[in-house]
Amino acid sequence: MNWQNFRTQYPHTSNLLPTNFQSKADDEHKLKEAIQANTKSYLDRVESLVKQSPAAKIAHGSYQNQMHEKTAFSSFLSELTAYVVLNNSFNPSPADVAGGDGLPDFLCPDYGRHGFDVEVTRLSSWDKQNNVIDEITNKFDGTPYTPNITWLDNFHVMPYTYKEIAANERFVESILNKLQQVNPNNPPQKVENYGIEITFEKTGASDGMFSSSTVRAFETDRTGKVEDTLREKADKQRGSRPLVIYVESELAFLDLIDLRRIVQGSTTSAPRVIDPSSDVNQYASVWEEYMSSEGILPASQDGRTSYLREGDEGIFAESDFSRVAGVLFVDRTETCYYLPNIYTDNTEFRELYEDFENDVQKSNLQWLI
Repeated sequence: MNWQNFRTQYPHTSNLLPTNFQSKADDEHKLKEAIQANTKSYLDRVESLVKQSPAAKIAHGSYQNQMHEKTAFSSFLSELTAYVVLNNSFNPSPADVAGGDGLPDFLCPDYGRHGFDVEVTRLSSWDKQNNVIDEITNKFDGTPYTPNITWLDNFHVMPYTYKEIAANERFVESILNKLQQVNPNNPPQKVENYGIEITFEKTGASDGMFSSSTVRAFETDRTGKVEDTLREKADKQRGSRPLVIYVESELAFLDLIDLRRIVQGSTTSAPRVIDPSSDVNQYASVWEEYMSSEGILPASQDGRTSYLREGDEGIFAESDFSRVAGVLFVDRTETCYYLPNIYTDNTEFRELYEDFENDVQKSNLQWLI
């Protein structure tokens, strides 16, 4: 799609961009790639988010002169998504605009006694998986086939060294070269190398859909990136107003169970209870039903008891999170979850959890935007 056609078909999005966007944008800028490849599903989604949100105010405030940068644009899009998800229930308004440095991204003023704030973050990785996903999404958008990607043992899902990153890049370059030879309307049964395997299932019009999986388990947040990001966002708390942290994740290693371990703690299954968490017991009167259902309070099943031991609490138990009501989490599959801060007797936090539970819990992001 050329620039003029893009401006005609997607006027709300194009009005936010500099006139020299195509030449100035990073080579891996997702919007630039979508324009060049005419990826209708992605372009339609961006246009819809822009139309449903105060995108101009957000763009010209927090992202002034940065829309051509791929990281800034991804963060901008996450803010628009958070706004649209929240808008149906909580009537948010932008807080962090020009001159608002240090403020949370949104204020929901009509909730409870003080309203609540929302701080948005996006967790991304440099593991090169997106290069393959983007190529497949573009190539198979609108075709009758859905690609299924498996990242094999030799692919480093969480690369930490130059050697691991270089190995990933070789796998990616190899598979992309092979994909160039594939007819999207008549693909082979399989395309593979020693790090990546892609099979193709005939499912009808795919609309850019794909599935992705790994064949092994791996350590959660080995470098502490997620914890550090959440601590940084917790600093946006102001006064007595609760803060909700909205997290969009592209990280392959972070799912609901992983994030629950980080923020609420790691539960133990044992024949009997030894040294249960005193923090959990302190706040059980407010969170008993939730704690019991998640195995945080002692609950027996099949002769074993699930509970949270002393010292295994999550970062929500830290004093820096005392005004953080919870995390609204969108995982890599775009499924939404809400994890409340259970280390508090604040009933307003409990009410927020119940409202998020009713509105977004386990919902697919597509349904909410």
